[in-house]
Amino acid sequence: MSVMNGKLLTKLTPHKHQGEMIRVLVDMDHEQYRKLWKHLFPHLPSFDDQMNYYVLASMHMARTQMDVLADKLRFYSHRWLLDNGFPSQLPDRLKPSAEKMYPVVDGSVGIALQTQNPVMAPIIDQIVGAMGDAVLDCYANNDKEPVIVKKQMEAARVKTTKKLVGIILDRPIRKRT
Repeated sequence: MSVMNGKLLTKLTPHKHQGEMIRVLVDMDHEQYRKLWKHLFPHLPSFDDQMNYYVLASMHMARTQMDVLADKLRFYSHRWLLDNGFPSQLPDRLKPSAEKMYPVVDGSVGIALQTQNPVMAPIIDQIVGAMGDAVLDCYANNDKEPVIVKKQMEAARVKTTKKLVGIILDRPIRKRT
């Protein structure tokens, strides 16, 4: 798949569309970007509706190369590309400034379980392991949103606990009097 960049835009885009393309890239208007792409580059493959991720990658790639855009926009696109596994086209002279403005953020997930029940104590490590596997699956699928990760961890906890303890969990817990 061809990825549009700022230099290609400057060389191939008629002057009357250049302003619109810059506006689209500044606003990150992916729908208008698709239309302009089809209009300006009919000889290149177009983006399908299922390819939003690649549309964003293409737009960020173009933003990093365009000298006419504000540095803050270019720096943000640089960070987005690196965070999503794409190479950045930001000139080497600007990369230190970009790293200062948008530093790398390392994600982490904490898993802690505790039980008062001595019967459950031996299986805590297995439950924590299943929850850790759920986190790794989420990150492998590029689902790093805390809400999604937490939901998958909870599902793994319930599933593993049911598997190890069985029907005991299905009974209501009675209060002692």
